[in-house]
Amino acid sequence: MTRPIGEAKSTTGSSREKDIKLLGQQIHERDHIILTQKNELAALSKTIKNLQTDDRTLKEIDNRWKEFQTFMQVAMETKLGVENRSLNYRYKSLLEASQSIEDVLRKTENDLADSRERESQAKDSLRNVQASAFRFEDQPQWSPDSDDAIRQQLTSLEKHAKTWCRVNCVKMLSLLGTLPANILHEWEAVLRYDAKIFALYDQHLPQLILQALLMDYIYGEIFANSFFFLPWRVQSQGVEEGKEAGADLTARRDQYEVMAGVLQEFTQGNLEEGHSWRCNFLRLLDPKPKGDEAELRLLEDTKNRTEMAREAAASSLMDGFLGTSAAFLISSNPVERTTVDNLRQIFVTAAHLSYKLWLRKSYLEAQTIQRIPDEYHHNLGLLRAHSLHNAFLEDDEAGLDGYPVHIVVHPALIVRGSSDGTNFETTRVWKEAVVWMG
Repeated sequence: MTRPIGEAKSTTGSSREKDIKLLGQQIHERDHIILTQKNELAALSKTIKNLQTDDRTLKEIDNRWKEFQTFMQVAMETKLGVENRSLNYRYKSLLEASQSIEDVLRKTENDLADSRERESQAKDSLRNVQASAFRFEDQPQWSPDSDDAIRQQLTSLEKHAKTWCRVNCVKMLSLLGTLPANILHEWEAVLRYDAKIFALYDQHLPQLILQALLMDYIYGEIFANSFFFLPWRVQSQGVEEGKEAGADLTARRDQYEVMAGVLQEFTQGNLEEGHSWRCNFLRLLDPKPKGDEAELRLLEDTKNRTEMAREAAASSLMDGFLGTSAAFLISSNPVERTTVDNLRQIFVTAAHLSYKLWLRKSYLEAQTIQRIPDEYHHNLGLLRAHSLHNAFLEDDEAGLDGYPVHIVVHPALIVRGSSDGTNFETTRVWKEAVVWMG
């Protein structure tokens, strides 16, 4: 763990004092040894003076004296060399410690500068958010609803779809196992077929599967596609007169594919700028009334054409749904006018709601059976057990944990990023996937 700077300085100073004290002790010991040796020399000199011996004895003493002096000189030089090396080593250690302290100080100064820079950036971001909020206040029709309000609108759409399916579905599905293979293959988009499990709940399956197919179609074609209405919004100027409406729509679909491809390219290169472009483009098709009366009429005309295009797209997509294998599950054949009108209203509601959500700079993901867990667990915020399981789960909310998901009755809707086009790494669940486990 890194010590604070003040503590590092204190510790280094204490170590330096200990080193100096130790060196002082060593010098004192050396002085004591020298003093002792001097005393010995003095005693020896006194002995020499007191000795009245022959030349031979004096020479021997003199030689020993010289040997002793040489020995002492070597010893002193050796001791001083060792002490000098020790002092040099400690000096280098102190220099390195001082350099380390300077490095820590420089790093701290850099960190402080970085912190000030981040603080400045945070203040700039706050100002941008505030500016964005003021822009939203200037454009009330683009002001985002709260997450709770959006969830309520999605739940209301789900309830209307559930009611329509309950009223208009066939009552039994005993022939499920005898349906053509291609139909069962289409239905794999919403269910994982298990003959034994499905045979036990024959009376519930028509409504469950019809609702699953309907919501999967709506979410895949409308909510997951910000430009779903463009084929009905783009003017057909490039189509020659006399061509059939089908050719007109085909040409407009080609133009729509170009726009979708451009958006995909933009978001792959720069996610924030790409979705900002998409958001601004959609807002231009839903303009805020302003300016003089002539300009106001033009803006209102643009807004109305966009709204009519959404409704035309919803009606066309509804016809497409009725042409799918889901028709096997609808009781009225041919479909009655009231049934069609009620279903069209569900598609129109979904179209307007989807467009409103795509006016944000965040983006939506519809998660179907291919992207949700294979097993149910009650603590997964992405999944919600179908109401048919309520009685069983009243006593134990984890009673179905680990059971395989057989039908995704309603896809999940995930939003990535915030309304101002940032934080795309964050996600929120606007609508849980409704699942049936048998």
